[in-house]
Amino acid sequence: MHFVHYAGLVACLALAGCSNLRHDNEDNDSLIAHLSDAQRKPIDAARTEQDHRSDELAVAHQDVVRAKAEHDLAKSDLDVADARVDKAKAVVAVAETGSTDDMTDAREGLRVAEAKLIPQRELIRLRECQVTRSEKAETLARREHELAVARVELEKSRAFAKIDRAQSRNVDVPQSEAVVREAEKQVALARVELDAASGDCDVVERSYDDKKSVSMKP
Repeated sequence: MHFVHYAGLVACLALAGCSNLRHDNEDNDSLIAHLSDAQRKPIDAARTEQDHRSDELAVAHQDVVRAKAEHDLAKSDLDVADARVDKAKAVVAVAETGSTDDMTDAREGLRVAEAKLIPQRELIRLRECQVTRSEKAETLARREHELAVARVELEKSRAFAKIDRAQSRNVDVPQSEAVVREAEKQVALARVELDAASGDCDVVERSYDDKKSVSMKP
């Protein structure tokens, strides 16, 4: 818990630093008019990457929404499966007063209902880990977007620092570089957490497939 809190604090500090740099560079954005095409090229490339990361972040967010919806649907299906088991048990109870054939059919109905319940419960576990995995993927996409923003500010700082203008004296390239390095660390951490979540999901998915295969056997 302490590590998670520290990582979050570092991310906030990095984001605050990036925000300050954006504010400083926005104050100096009038300098862009004094840049040559060659000097603007790295900035334009960094902005293109930032737009790409923005699109990826939007997609990652939709994946989270979809994963949560699938989890809710699985819970509803589990409620239905539970109800079918309860109904099958009631049929067995009634059949106990009837013929042997009725009892055989009732018990078979209960067996089938209970067999379908097992993979449905495992599906809940799978959907839960898929939600976690999609959330970790969204976090990674957000960290990559923050890194892209930081790189835009770095390229602007580097370009502005080369201009012989009064405003360029306020440019702090080392600070921009430090923010990029911290953002890179946060991306690496987010990627490790996503890999771990993906590994957990792989295990649960294999378990679900095994239980589903068994439940389908006559």
